[in-house]
Amino acid sequence: MSIAQMTCHHPRVELRRYTMSNGSWAIGSQCLTCGCGVGQWLKRDSVENASSRPEWDHDLRSRAAEAERTGRPLPIPSDWEQQYEAYMASAAWDVVRARVLERENHVCQGCRIAPATVVHHLTYDNMGREFLWELAAVCETCHARIHPQHHT
Repeated sequence: MSIAQMTCHHPRVELRRYTMSNGSWAIGSQCLTCGCGVGQWLKRDSVENASSRPEWDHDLRSRAAEAERTGRPLPIPSDWEQQYEAYMASAAWDVVRARVLERENHVCQGCRIAPATVVHHLTYDNMGREFLWELAAVCETCHARIHPQHHT
């Protein structure tokens, strides 16, 4: 396989079909931010609808490097917000959210007065596989201070 799988800390990863020069193909996870391969290659028969997966974007790494060099970010794909909303509605997020609220005894880490009702991402780099220290339990008032654009 000519693309090495690397460790990537960006949250947007997608299973894609990598076609080799001899026409055979494999399934791997490609970071949609930097273009690198992430994790292990998968057996085709272990992935549902493997043959219909999107094709590997061979130019994404060079476009991402150019964006970093020039300071002009790549546009965020429109499906990121849909993925985020789906994750926020998932049972997996419910478990993570409960752990963070429990860790802070349901007390806001912004004001240390009000009850914490919101779990705020300090970074989205590991969305879906967050470290708990990347999340903060806050009250609605403090969360509105963090994200005033969403609370107008």
